[in-house]
Amino acid sequence: MAPAVLSPAPAAVYGKRVLIVDETCDSGETMRLAVNALSDAGAREVRTAVGFKTGSYEPDFHSIATESTIVLPWDREILIDGELVTNPLYADVLK
Repeated sequence: MAPAVLSPAPAAVYGKRVLIVDETCDSGETMRLAVNALSDAGAREVRTAVGFKTGSYEPDFHSIATESTIVLPWDREILIDGELVTNPLYADVLK
């Protein structure tokens, strides 16, 4: 599923320096959308920071760069038809 902007950036970012923080970043699609939305809303400066850099996108700050798959605790399981099951995106990695 492609990332999408669901609502406009808050007007309070106008003229401000903003830091976008996320757990992981791979392709940067989501991060680019967020940066563009904040820039379009008039943020003076937008920087990015992630805990785990796993792909080609270069955030301004990161703690660990790795090509390994990062599965965060809240991503291990998801609800499907009301049942908590192993996330199919990570089933092979979690075996």
